[in-house]
Amino acid sequence: MGQYKQITLKSQNSNNPAKQTRSQLYRGTSTVNENSKSFALYDQELIKQDILNHFNIKKGEKIYNPNFGSVIWNTLYEPLDRKTREILLADVEQVIASDPRVQARTIDIIEREYGIQLNIELEFVAYSQIEKIVYTFDRENGLSTV
Repeated sequence: MGQYKQITLKSQNSNNPAKQTRSQLYRGTSTVNENSKSFALYDQELIKQDILNHFNIKKGEKIYNPNFGSVIWNTLYEPLDRKTREILLADVEQVIASDPRVQARTIDIIEREYGIQLNIELEFVAYSQIEKIVYTFDRENGLSTV
């Protein structure tokens, strides 16, 4: 399971406000969005992309880290009975809990004709903001968000 560490960077800038630049709390890159002019992602968008990436990897697929990823891909062809729902809920809770920048408020698992839909209400801890994210796992089209 991938772990995130909280780090603090101390600025080496002088106290001159003209020299200080505005920075985001979290910064990263993503080449997923073809329509984007910049590959830079910040704050909540970066966190959502990291969680999406985590769900996109099948458990056991990551080299040197077989516990990373999600079992959702292994359950898409299974009936969504009580046992499968419990396995999925535990897996989603584990994926969300692996990122200390967010907390899951609610998790709803919905069976769709060709897959599974997750409705997750996420709280972004550093921002005290809540956002509902919908992930659709489709047997034919893969993972998408609404």
